[in-house]
Amino acid sequence: MGISSISSKALISFGILGAISAYAVDITNSQDFTNNFRSNNGNWSVKADSKIKSEGVTIKGALTQLQQPINTITLTTDKKVTIEKDIEIGYYTDKDKKDKFYSLNISAKEGVENGGEINILRDSKITANTTLQNISVLSALASKLDIIGDVVAENNSIINLATLTNEDINIIHIFKKLNEEKVTLTTTKKPDSSIANFDEEAIRIANALSDTSTLKTGILNIRGNFTTKGSTIFGFYNDGFINVSGKATINSKSDFEIITNNNPLSDDKTLLFAKEGVDIVETNNTSILQQQSDKTWKPSNGAKLNVTYDRQVASYLSKPSLLDGIFVDAVEDLKNDNYIYELRVDEKKNNIFVKVNVNNSKINTASLKDPKTIDDFLKNQLTTLSVGEKKNLETAKKNLENAKQIYNQTNISNKAQIIKNIEEALKDIEGKIQATNTFNNTNTTTKDILNVLVKGADTSVAENVLVTLVNKKDNKLFSAALDAATLKDTTTSISQSGNTQEALSILNALSTSNINTNDVLSAITHENFFKDTRTQGQVATQTSNTSSQLGAINVANDMAIGDRIARFNNPYIETKRFAALSSDAAYNYYDEYKSSLWANAFGGLNIIGDNDGGFYGITAGIDRNINTNLLLGGYFTYANSTLKSITNKQQSNNYQLGLYTLIKFAQDWEVGGKAYTQLSPTNQYDYNSLGTDSADFTRRLFGFNGSIGKVFQISNAFFIKPFGGVNYYYSFTPNYAQSGTALAKKIRSLTNNALSLEAGLEARQYFGANSYFYITPKLEQYVVNNGDDYIARFAGSTSVFKISNDEKKKTYGQLTFGGNVYIKENLSLNIGGGIKQILAGKSNSTNETYLSINTGLKYKF
Repeated sequence: MGISSISSKALISFGILGAISAYAVDITNSQDFTNNFRSNNGNWSVKADSKIKSEGVTIKGALTQLQQPINTITLTTDKKVTIEKDIEIGYYTDKDKKDKFYSLNISAKEGVENGGEINILRDSKITANTTLQNISVLSALASKLDIIGDVVAENNSIINLATLTNEDINIIHIFKKLNEEKVTLTTTKKPDSSIANFDEEAIRIANALSDTSTLKTGILNIRGNFTTKGSTIFGFYNDGFINVSGKATINSKSDFEIITNNNPLSDDKTLLFAKEGVDIVETNNTSILQQQSDKTWKPSNGAKLNVTYDRQVASYLSKPSLLDGIFVDAVEDLKNDNYIYELRVDEKKNNIFVKVNVNNSKINTASLKDPKTIDDFLKNQLTTLSVGEKKNLETAKKNLENAKQIYNQTNISNKAQIIKNIEEALKDIEGKIQATNTFNNTNTTTKDILNVLVKGADTSVAENVLVTLVNKKDNKLFSAALDAATLKDTTTSISQSGNTQEALSILNALSTSNINTNDVLSAITHENFFKDTRTQGQVATQTSNTSSQLGAINVANDMAIGDRIARFNNPYIETKRFAALSSDAAYNYYDEYKSSLWANAFGGLNIIGDNDGGFYGITAGIDRNINTNLLLGGYFTYANSTLKSITNKQQSNNYQLGLYTLIKFAQDWEVGGKAYTQLSPTNQYDYNSLGTDSADFTRRLFGFNGSIGKVFQISNAFFIKPFGGVNYYYSFTPNYAQSGTALAKKIRSLTNNALSLEAGLEARQYFGANSYFYITPKLEQYVVNNGDDYIARFAGSTSVFKISNDEKKKTYGQLTFGGNVYIKENLSLNIGGGIKQILAGKSNSTNETYLSINTGLKYKF
């Protein structure tokens, strides 16, 4: 039916579901269901007075127009559960005749016999020995089914496992929109038409699937033994998988259908794992497995294997977005003849898997020694590719024409625009078909062919992609790239990365890794993979940069410490004027007290490019007047900070320990100094198309500040101090390794050294013996800023890739302000705020903004 990539091609065997068969107990109406089951907020279970518990149940009909919702059905019986032929469970229709699906929890002491279809779209469990009878179906779409007990599949049974792809989700959304618009889509399907019939059933099924928004894997877990007794058809769509805790015995008449979406299967893929062992046998239980030279086992006969893939028509267009929101049937049953697929069992006989090898008779790179022979080889390969591509383009054209005919018969609101887009797509496809007719011309170059195959993408980049992949990973990745859509998607992703050479170095590192080619292919064809990988490298160098790590925390600490190191009394107390050590700081005063204990809480925001996040913490310290000209103090800071963006996140606990001093000498000159060290245990998360990679490490930092300034009294209560200073920053991030997805990386250590000069002006106004206000603007100019490049490798790769550290001699502007509030004689409250903003010298054009607000208490003794 309509949703081919989900129904027929996802092998879920939904077919045209008619009224969408669902659930009934013993008889065929909803009344009998409600008579035997009770609901608790949508969770249905057998009633205490029902005979199901003692006599079992036979499911014979559909559950339709149920007045109450179903989330879960729990069916427990001491007898048997039987599902009759042509009956489906897993669905029901609600009071509005909308299709819904539910979770199953079946427990049957005498077993479950399925003669119909068990379709699982929500995680479910069956506790019973389960038999799949002749022409019965067991399917799990983007869900997990646990069967606790033995499973026996009789002749002609079907087992399907599927993972939704982004394309499937998009198709669901298209049909959901059609349903919302109440569009009637009916047409007479031609016998030779490859496109499915647009009818109300398609809309209803899409509505039933519309809340499936995650790309979960279809998994069948069997906690027992698994046996097939005839011609069982196994359908695996993308990442479907069977896990058996006991032994798996598979009849040699079984068929294995493997379908992937968008890209051909390009590396070994496990289909079934059995903890107690796997065997493939003839009907008389004689094993047909023969050990091969690589120590794996191969069935000597039978056990058919068919591996194909589908392509969305949009991927053949120069402008794929033309078909956004428009359903056009995919180009299906595609094969990549550069691969040889075989069904194998691993050496220990625990896994049934598809073994993938490159067909060396078609992809022979042994003689490629120089650019000329490589170019000739690529031209021949692309010419061969264009022959198959022409056939695919003709199918895409046919599907577009059928879609145009169907949409022309609708009353959809944007029909005119849809038809216009389809016609533009048809024109593009026709142009490519005509262009392929010229490829046998002796004057045709590699780039001429690429101009057609990857039209809309950079042909020079496409050629570099192929050259990079030749003779890498046993040519598996190269063979996969000999697909027009795969090559175009990879080329586009690299071109959009921001640095083509760095992106190609990432591709080269992947091509020499031991990562499964299917995972590599999924990554490199993702539109943002190379851009995101580069961004993650840039973030690593930027956050390793000391200015980023220390910016906001130091703004907060400078305000706190500056307030504490004031050397002299407020002029209202008739003592000498004073100035703070730090140009970032507030002022306070000492009277007869010689020592101070202080604490200060702060919070704020870091914004570094697309990364932003909050931080908060507390600082506590102690200082003392050694004499009238010298103040010494120390402090400890804890800060929790987070930086996050759409590509990564960092969470760190920061521990800073520091010393500070202020020296007063003649003519109101002041010299200050501060030194500190910091440890920052960090958890880092990088996001990619396969999931999340995490790592943890402890970054080490050190810093020093020295400044000198002269205090000028403008009036009795107003003072300014011009000042200049120097800062040194150091940070070290150790080697660290990520874990999580197949794309996890090992990253080399990063070191950063920086030296800066600063100049600014302190201004403070006193309002009495116990209050004041200050404001301090300053500029900081880096004169030295040396940081390591980001260098990483993928698992098992013999090549590293590098993202250049674009560190520059940065210029920052900073403004701090605050004041002091009297509480009682030896206790005061200070409040301050600050902002530090990069003005020039941005690394990778990345903005940096650090905001901090703090409040603190000081107790003098």
